[in-house]
Amino acid sequence: MRATVALVLSGFLAAVLLTREPTTGVVAAGSIGGVDSGVVVLGGAVIAAGLVAALVRRAALASATGIGAALTAGASLLAASPDMAVPIGTIAGGVLLGAASVLAGATSARRAWLAAATVGGLFVGGLVESLDPGRREVPGRYAEYVLASEQPTPVVVPIVAALTAVAWVWTTLRSDLPAAPDRRSTPIPGRVVVPILAGTAVLAAASTAAGVAIDVAAGPAWTIGSIVVLLALIVLGAALGRRWPRPSVGIGVLVLVCLTSLADGPPWDNLWFVAGLLVLPAAAAFLFASVVRTPTATGWALGLAVPLAVSVPAVRDVGWTAYTPLDAPTTSLLGDVVLPLGIVVGTVLVAGIGIALLGRRAP
Repeated sequence: MRATVALVLSGFLAAVLLTREPTTGVVAAGSIGGVDSGVVVLGGAVIAAGLVAALVRRAALASATGIGAALTAGASLLAASPDMAVPIGTIAGGVLLGAASVLAGATSARRAWLAAATVGGLFVGGLVESLDPGRREVPGRYAEYVLASEQPTPVVVPIVAALTAVAWVWTTLRSDLPAAPDRRSTPIPGRVVVPILAGTAVLAAASTAAGVAIDVAAGPAWTIGSIVVLLALIVLGAALGRRWPRPSVGIGVLVLVCLTSLADGPPWDNLWFVAGLLVLPAAAAFLFASVVRTPTATGWALGLAVPLAVSVPAVRDVGWTAYTPLDAPTTSLLGDVVLPLGIVVGTVLVAGIGIALLGRRAP
């Protein structure tokens, strides 16, 4: 129970940290152009997650890593400037996800909880952050336009970080950490690749989501209700995937989510919105929970980190914004609709085939 609480908080916090709006800037330039600092930071977070999961062997070291990452993330949000807090928190999120993958050990139930929590953070992280005082008026993606003295102090995420550190300490004191893995054991390649393929399928399907916006200006009660509904669907999807592991079903639902993007005009666009808002989170949790019996810690960390770092959450919070109406662009059915959608659907199907083949070979 103690380890499960630590896993849930760690997965949720890591997802929130890895899906925050990255700060942008050029860190290197040359004849081929510049490199965006946000991309570099996200790539570093994914690498950190994989390295921690692969190299951390001792339970005590995994615990110290998880505690340090959670405290670093929370302290950076309170003490550092936004330009520094975001990259520090992002890297800390990757490290925390790697430590959580080690904490999950060889227990499929723990990995299912970690998957559900991480998917939950992916889809409701923005809504959770919007509960901070002042965030309903100034969403995080507009914070850079507000004077530093006028920016709201983050509250929710630092509290979650503190609770995560406490959960790790509680788990350590109660000796509820996994035993160190056998160094003589040889990892099976399929076990490493399966969760990465699952993450790739989720990432591809999320790219077709409608980017549903929930109006947090309507009040905290509406925001909290939205969070509860989304998390309930994610937990339901993970529970079904755990008890009835059918990755092919998860892949099939993700394909249907992709296809609903064709219905982008009223009244059928409501189907697209519902698919992105409700079905996609549950299907993602179902797919991850369906493959919890095969992955190693390294594959599990990378499989969860890749869609977090690369994707943009389908659910967004809305506060205020200004825009300039633009003329409708000229579109081509083949080049702008059929071909991109075909590539996305093909990616999901190829990932599903890979999961099926590697899942059969791995004991």
